Amino acid sequence: MRHGKGEMAWSIIGTYIGYWRCDRRHNVRGKMTFKDGEVYEGNWVDDTMNGAGSMTYATTGNTFRGTFIDGAPAKYGVLEFPDERVYDGSLMDMLPEG
Repeated sequence: MRHGKGEMAWSIIGTYIGYWRCDRRHNVRGKMTFKDGEVYEGNWVDDTMNGAGSMTYATTGNTFRGTFIDGAPAKYGVLEFPDERVYDGSLMDMLPEG
């Protein structure tokens, strides 16, 4: 049973480095590097990205910082662009809105 800090690699998903509780990522923090190059670092609940965290998207290089709900970014947060621009506000499909 996984418990405490460790690393887990899945051949089709990616690699997780962080904490485990009773064989799950539950009420812990960790970093997941997905096979497509996206990187999530933050809180996990019930093996899902939930709570405060950040996701860097491989296709755009943009980083979302804010709250994740059931594995998806909330519709409000901070979006950082590779050219150092920063947007803080409402988002639609990970693009500034409003």
